[in-house]
Amino acid sequence: MAISVDNRSRTYSRSYEQNRTTGETTRTTRSTSERGQPVKPEVKNNGVKPKAEVELFKDKFEAEANAVSAEGKFGKPGSALSGEGNVKVGSAGVSGEGSVTADLAKGQVKAEGKAEAHANLVSAEGKVKSEYGIGSTEASAKGNVGAEASVKGEVVVDPLHGDVAASAGGEAFVGARASAEVAQTVGPATAKVGGEVTAGLGAEFEADVGLKDGKLSANFDIGATLGIGASVEFGVEVDVGKVASGVKDAAGAVADVASNVADKAGDVVSGAADKAKDLAGKVLDIGW
Repeated sequence: MAISVDNRSRTYSRSYEQNRTTGETTRTTRSTSERGQPVKPEVKNNGVKPKAEVELFKDKFEAEANAVSAEGKFGKPGSALSGEGNVKVGSAGVSGEGSVTADLAKGQVKAEGKAEAHANLVSAEGKVKSEYGIGSTEASAKGNVGAEASVKGEVVVDPLHGDVAASAGGEAFVGARASAEVAQTVGPATAKVGGEVTAGLGAEFEADVGLKDGKLSANFDIGATLGIGASVEFGVEVDVGKVASGVKDAAGAVADVASNVADKAGDVVSGAADKAKDLAGKVLDIGW
Protein backbone atom coordinates (compact mmCIF):
# COMPACT_ATOMS: atom_id res chain seq x y z
CA MET A 1 0.00 0.00 0.00
CA ALA A 2 1.39 3.41 -0.95
CA ILE A 3 0.72 6.52 1.14
CA SER A 4 1.55 9.99 -0.08
CA VAL A 5 2.67 12.45 2.61
CA ASP A 6 3.48 15.98 1.47
CA ASN A 7 6.08 15.54 -1.24
CA ARG A 8 7.51 12.22 0.03
CA SER A 9 6.45 8.73 -0.96
CA ARG A 10 6.72 5.82 1.52
CA THR A 11 6.05 2.16 0.91
CA TYR A 12 4.87 -0.17 3.72
CA SER A 13 4.29 -3.90 4.03
CA ARG A 14 2.09 -5.81 6.50
CA SER A 15 2.81 -9.12 8.22
CA TYR A 16 1.07 -11.30 10.86
CA GLU A 17 2.72 -13.02 13.84
CA GLN A 18 1.11 -15.73 16.03
CA ASN A 19 2.01 -16.39 19.68
CA ARG A 20 2.31 -20.19 19.97
CA THR A 21 1.73 -20.12 23.80
CA THR A 22 -1.44 -18.02 23.90
CA GLY A 23 -2.61 -18.58 20.32
CA GLU A 24 -3.08 -14.83 19.77
CA THR A 25 -2.41 -13.35 16.37
CA THR A 26 -0.78 -9.91 16.16
CA ARG A 27 -0.61 -7.73 13.03
CA THR A 28 2.55 -5.74 12.65
CA THR A 29 3.46 -3.01 10.18
CA ARG A 30 7.01 -2.15 9.23
CA SER A 31 8.54 0.11 6.63
CA THR A 32 10.37 -1.74 3.90
CA SER A 33 11.49 1.20 1.80
CA GLU A 34 11.42 4.95 1.92
CA ARG A 35 12.46 7.55 -0.60
CA GLY A 36 12.04 11.29 -0.71
CA GLN A 37 11.64 12.92 -4.11
CA PRO A 38 10.25 16.34 -4.92
CA VAL A 39 6.94 16.19 -6.71
CA LYS A 40 7.28 17.55 -10.25
CA PRO A 41 4.62 20.09 -11.21
CA GLU A 42 2.30 18.90 -13.96
CA VAL A 43 2.65 21.00 -17.09
CA LYS A 44 -0.26 21.21 -19.47
CA ASN A 45 0.07 22.86 -22.87
CA ASN A 46 -3.43 21.99 -24.07
CA GLY A 47 -2.00 20.88 -27.40
CA VAL A 48 -0.38 24.26 -28.10
CA LYS A 49 2.95 23.83 -29.92
CA PRO A 50 5.86 26.20 -29.27
CA LYS A 51 6.11 28.99 -31.82
CA ALA A 52 8.57 28.07 -34.58
CA GLU A 53 8.83 31.53 -36.17
CA VAL A 54 10.45 34.39 -34.28
CA GLU A 55 9.95 37.94 -35.49
CA LEU A 56 13.27 39.81 -35.42
CA PHE A 57 12.11 43.09 -36.96
CA LYS A 58 8.90 44.69 -38.18
CA ASP A 59 8.01 48.24 -39.14
CA LYS A 60 5.62 50.15 -41.39
CA PHE A 61 4.90 53.70 -42.49
CA GLU A 62 2.09 55.59 -44.19
CA ALA A 63 1.57 59.18 -45.29
CA GLU A 64 -1.11 60.88 -47.39
CA ALA A 65 -2.01 64.43 -48.34
CA ASN A 66 -5.06 65.85 -50.17
CA ALA A 67 -5.46 69.26 -51.73
CA VAL A 68 -9.27 69.10 -51.46
CA SER A 69 -11.43 66.37 -49.96
CA ALA A 70 -15.08 65.99 -49.10
CA GLU A 71 -17.14 63.17 -47.60
CA GLY A 72 -20.71 62.60 -46.55
CA LYS A 73 -23.29 59.99 -45.58
CA PHE A 74 -27.01 59.59 -45.12
CA GLY A 75 -29.29 57.24 -43.25
CA LYS A 76 -28.31 55.00 -40.36
CA PRO A 77 -26.81 51.49 -40.36
CA GLY A 78 -29.67 48.99 -40.35
CA SER A 79 -32.19 51.41 -41.85
CA ALA A 80 -34.08 50.85 -45.09
CA LEU A 81 -31.57 52.96 -47.04
CA SER A 82 -28.14 54.30 -46.11
CA GLY A 83 -25.00 55.34 -47.87
CA GLU A 84 -21.67 57.12 -47.69
CA GLY A 85 -18.99 58.43 -50.03
CA ASN A 86 -15.95 60.66 -50.45
CA VAL A 87 -14.17 62.64 -53.15
CA LYS A 88 -10.50 63.63 -53.18
CA VAL A 89 -8.80 66.08 -55.54
CA GLY A 90 -5.04 66.36 -55.86
CA SER A 91 -4.23 63.49 -53.52
CA ALA A 92 -0.88 61.74 -53.05
CA GLY A 93 0.27 59.06 -50.67
CA VAL A 94 2.94 56.52 -49.91
CA SER A 95 3.03 53.49 -47.61
CA GLY A 96 5.23 50.51 -46.92
CA GLU A 97 6.12 47.79 -44.47
CA GLY A 98 8.88 45.28 -43.90
CA SER A 99 9.79 42.43 -41.58
CA VAL A 100 12.53 39.90 -40.81
CA THR A 101 11.64 36.52 -39.28
CA ALA A 102 13.59 33.42 -38.31
CA ASP A 103 12.09 29.94 -38.70
CA LEU A 104 13.70 27.90 -35.90
CA ALA A 105 12.23 24.62 -37.13
CA LYS A 106 13.62 24.96 -40.67
CA GLY A 107 16.71 27.00 -39.83
CA GLN A 108 15.74 29.75 -42.29
CA VAL A 109 15.78 33.54 -42.17
CA LYS A 110 13.25 35.46 -44.26
CA ALA A 111 13.13 39.16 -45.07
CA GLU A 112 10.19 40.67 -46.93
CA GLY A 113 8.78 44.07 -47.65
CA LYS A 114 6.46 46.07 -49.89
CA ALA A 115 5.79 49.69 -50.79
CA GLU A 116 3.01 51.53 -52.59
CA ALA A 117 2.63 55.05 -53.91
CA HIS A 118 -0.11 56.95 -55.73
CA ALA A 119 -0.84 60.39 -57.09
CA ASN A 120 -4.37 61.07 -58.31
CA LEU A 121 -5.90 64.06 -59.97
CA VAL A 122 -9.26 62.93 -58.68
CA SER A 123 -10.58 59.86 -56.88
CA ALA A 124 -13.99 58.96 -55.53
CA GLU A 125 -15.70 56.03 -53.86
CA GLY A 126 -19.07 55.34 -52.30
CA LYS A 127 -21.58 52.70 -51.35
CA VAL A 128 -25.34 52.41 -50.88
CA LYS A 129 -27.06 49.75 -48.79
CA SER A 130 -30.71 48.79 -48.43
CA GLU A 131 -31.81 46.44 -45.65
CA TYR A 132 -35.17 44.71 -45.39
CA GLY A 133 -36.68 41.83 -43.50
CA ILE A 134 -35.20 38.83 -45.26
CA GLY A 135 -31.95 40.32 -46.56
CA SER A 136 -30.08 43.31 -47.94
CA THR A 137 -28.64 44.78 -51.13
CA GLU A 138 -25.36 46.69 -51.21
CA ALA A 139 -23.75 48.44 -54.17
CA SER A 140 -20.28 50.03 -54.11
CA ALA A 141 -18.13 51.78 -56.69
CA LYS A 142 -14.81 53.58 -56.85
CA GLY A 143 -12.66 55.23 -59.47
CA ASN A 144 -9.59 57.37 -59.94
CA VAL A 145 -7.63 59.26 -62.56
CA GLY A 146 -3.90 59.38 -61.91
CA ALA A 147 -0.89 57.14 -61.38
CA GLU A 148 -0.08 54.38 -58.92
CA ALA A 149 2.76 51.93 -58.41
CA SER A 150 3.65 49.11 -56.05
CA VAL A 151 6.63 46.85 -55.47
CA LYS A 152 7.28 43.87 -53.20
CA GLY A 153 10.17 41.56 -52.51
CA GLU A 154 11.23 38.57 -50.42
CA VAL A 155 14.55 36.90 -49.61
CA VAL A 156 14.86 33.51 -47.88
CA VAL A 157 18.26 32.23 -46.69
CA ASP A 158 18.79 28.61 -45.62
CA PRO A 159 22.39 28.42 -44.29
CA LEU A 160 22.06 24.76 -43.26
CA HIS A 161 21.56 23.63 -46.88
CA GLY A 162 23.30 26.54 -48.62
CA ASP A 163 20.09 27.63 -50.39
CA VAL A 164 19.07 31.20 -51.20
CA ALA A 165 15.81 32.31 -52.82
CA ALA A 166 14.74 35.80 -53.80
CA SER A 167 11.62 37.09 -55.49
CA ALA A 168 10.45 40.53 -56.52
CA GLY A 169 7.41 41.94 -58.24
CA GLY A 170 5.76 45.20 -59.03
CA GLU A 171 3.22 47.00 -61.16
CA ALA A 172 2.51 50.52 -62.31
CA PHE A 173 -0.50 52.14 -63.95
CA VAL A 174 -1.19 55.56 -65.42
CA GLY A 175 -4.71 56.46 -66.56
CA ALA A 176 -8.29 55.99 -65.39
CA ARG A 177 -9.62 53.05 -63.44
CA ALA A 178 -13.17 52.31 -62.26
CA SER A 179 -14.70 49.32 -60.49
CA ALA A 180 -18.08 48.37 -59.05
CA GLU A 181 -19.56 45.52 -57.01
CA VAL A 182 -23.07 44.48 -56.01
CA ALA A 183 -23.78 42.11 -53.11
CA GLN A 184 -27.18 40.51 -52.53
CA THR A 185 -27.91 38.80 -49.21
CA VAL A 186 -31.00 36.66 -48.59
CA GLY A 187 -31.04 34.81 -45.27
CA PRO A 188 -27.69 33.05 -44.73
CA ALA A 189 -26.68 33.22 -48.41
CA THR A 190 -24.76 36.05 -50.11
CA ALA A 191 -24.00 36.48 -53.82
CA LYS A 192 -21.57 39.03 -55.27
CA VAL A 193 -20.84 40.30 -58.77
CA GLY A 194 -18.31 42.93 -59.78
CA GLY A 195 -16.09 44.26 -62.53
CA GLU A 196 -13.33 46.71 -63.39
CA VAL A 197 -12.61 48.95 -66.38
CA THR A 198 -9.25 50.60 -67.10
CA ALA A 199 -7.99 52.99 -69.76
CA GLY A 200 -4.32 53.87 -69.82
CA LEU A 201 -0.81 52.45 -69.70
CA GLY A 202 0.19 49.70 -67.30
CA ALA A 203 3.22 47.52 -66.69
CA GLU A 204 4.05 44.69 -64.32
CA PHE A 205 6.96 42.38 -63.65
CA GLU A 206 7.87 39.37 -61.54
CA ALA A 207 11.31 37.89 -60.95
CA ASP A 208 12.47 34.81 -59.06
CA VAL A 209 16.13 34.01 -58.46
CA GLY A 210 17.35 31.08 -56.37
CA LEU A 211 20.30 28.85 -55.52
CA LYS A 212 19.20 25.34 -54.54
CA ASP A 213 21.11 22.04 -54.61
CA GLY A 214 24.00 23.76 -56.37
CA LYS A 215 21.78 25.09 -59.19
CA LEU A 216 21.32 28.80 -59.89
CA SER A 217 18.00 29.60 -61.57
CA ALA A 218 16.31 32.83 -62.63
CA ASN A 219 12.84 33.41 -64.09
CA PHE A 220 11.35 36.67 -65.28
CA ASP A 221 7.83 37.64 -66.32
CA ILE A 222 7.26 41.08 -67.81
CA GLY A 223 3.91 42.38 -69.01
CA ALA A 224 2.60 45.63 -70.42
CA THR A 225 -0.83 46.98 -71.24
CA LEU A 226 -1.63 49.58 -73.86
CA GLY A 227 -5.14 48.92 -75.05
CA ILE A 228 -4.19 45.27 -75.65
CA GLY A 229 -2.05 43.47 -73.10
CA ALA A 230 1.11 41.50 -73.88
CA SER A 231 3.65 39.66 -71.76
CA VAL A 232 6.92 37.78 -72.14
CA GLU A 233 8.41 35.15 -69.85
CA PHE A 234 11.91 33.70 -69.88
CA GLY A 235 14.28 31.88 -67.53
CA VAL A 236 17.73 30.36 -67.21
CA GLU A 237 19.26 27.66 -65.02
CA VAL A 238 22.96 27.00 -64.39
CA ASP A 239 24.41 23.99 -62.54
CA VAL A 240 27.19 25.63 -60.56
CA GLY A 241 28.76 22.28 -59.68
CA LYS A 242 28.98 21.21 -63.32
CA VAL A 243 30.42 24.59 -64.33
CA ALA A 244 33.16 24.19 -61.73
CA SER A 245 33.81 20.64 -62.94
CA GLY A 246 33.93 21.86 -66.56
CA VAL A 247 36.44 24.56 -65.65
CA LYS A 248 38.55 21.94 -63.88
CA ASP A 249 38.39 19.60 -66.88
CA ALA A 250 39.29 22.44 -69.25
CA ALA A 251 42.26 23.38 -67.08
CA GLY A 252 43.37 19.73 -67.09
CA ALA A 253 43.08 19.58 -70.88
CA VAL A 254 45.17 22.74 -71.27
CA ALA A 255 47.79 21.25 -68.94
CA ASP A 256 47.83 18.03 -70.98
CA VAL A 257 48.32 19.98 -74.24
CA ALA A 258 51.11 22.01 -72.67
CA SER A 259 52.77 18.83 -71.45
CA ASN A 260 52.52 17.24 -74.91
CA VAL A 261 54.00 20.35 -76.52
CA ALA A 262 56.86 20.31 -74.01
CA ASP A 263 57.49 16.63 -74.70
CA LYS A 264 57.54 17.23 -78.47
CA ALA A 265 59.89 20.16 -78.04
CA GLY A 266 62.14 18.03 -75.90
CA ASP A 267 62.16 15.30 -78.52
CA VAL A 268 63.05 17.82 -81.23
CA VAL A 269 65.90 19.28 -79.18
CA SER A 270 67.17 15.81 -78.28
CA GLY A 271 67.04 14.70 -81.95
CA ALA A 272 68.88 17.81 -83.08
CA ALA A 273 71.59 17.21 -80.49
CA ASP A 274 72.04 13.61 -81.68
CA LYS A 275 72.32 14.74 -85.30
CA ALA A 276 74.91 17.35 -84.38
CA LYS A 277 76.92 14.76 -82.48
CA ASP A 278 76.89 12.33 -85.41
CA LEU A 279 77.93 15.08 -87.82
CA ALA A 280 80.82 16.11 -85.58
CA GLY A 281 81.98 12.51 -85.38
CA LYS A 282 82.05 12.18 -89.15
CA VAL A 283 84.01 15.38 -89.52
CA LEU A 284 86.61 14.18 -87.08
CA ASP A 285 86.84 10.84 -88.86
CA ILE A 286 87.54 12.53 -92.22
CA GLY A 287 90.12 14.85 -90.72
CA TRP A 288 91.92 12.02 -88.99
